[in-house]
Amino acid sequence: LKALDALVDAQAIDGALLDINLGGELVYPLADRLLERNIPFVLTSGYDDNVPERFADAPRCGKPYRLEALTQALEQALQARSVPGSG
Repeated sequence: LKALDALVDAQAIDGALLDINLGGELVYPLADRLLERNIPFVLTSGYDDNVPERFADAPRCGKPYRLEALTQALEQALQARSVPGSG
């Protein structure tokens, strides 16, 4: 997570695919930073995670996922960013 957090500062990011649980660390602080910067993301998990209320509308894709489902979630995230007044 620290490396990903530094990446947000160092690189232009078009979007992100975030596994909710990265080796026991929850990705929500990084997701908050992406929200602040209006960078779209999709949350993924192999578990039935209860996401915080602030991420209730974030696109999600359960694992294992099919390519079609992942593509649809990514498209949803990118379209939401391009809608005026969203994010």
